[in-house]
Amino acid sequence: SARSARLLAGARGEGLPAGFPPCGRRLGALLIAWSLAGRPASQASRCNNGRMEQRRWLDSSQPQTLQLASLLQYFNAAIALLFVLIGAYPAWFLLLVAEGPAAFGMANDRRWGYYLAVGASVLYLLVSLVAMLSGQGASILTLIFSVALVALLLHPMSRSYQRIWYH
Repeated sequence: SARSARLLAGARGEGLPAGFPPCGRRLGALLIAWSLAGRPASQASRCNNGRMEQRRWLDSSQPQTLQLASLLQYFNAAIALLFVLIGAYPAWFLLLVAEGPAAFGMANDRRWGYYLAVGASVLYLLVSLVAMLSGQGASILTLIFSVALVALLLHPMSRSYQRIWYH
């Protein structure tokens, strides 16, 4: 059939559209020919080696301390949003404004994100401590998580990673 003839020609690297970048000789040519079978050359998909989108919500190449700190900051921002919506404690609004962008900045290797995260986590620790001592809803578990967040951010591995890789 015509399709199998195109597949065989594509496996040999023949019949590729003009200007089509070579993505490999044997397997790549077979896959390209299979994807091109039945389509005109103008609709053929081409290899895209352009710049990738660099913004991300969580960077898995960072140390575990920074990954977990980013996740905790997103979680804290979500809890702060909940507290703002129910009107429980007005200082939580500052955390909502600070912790979400701080975690996003850390995930994208920004030094300002790390410094904002440290400042926001210390503020979160202080607000949690005041809320717990005044009996306004914060529990010992909230205090434990806020101490853990500060410890994760100030861990020597986190500090050395941000010093070397953040810009």
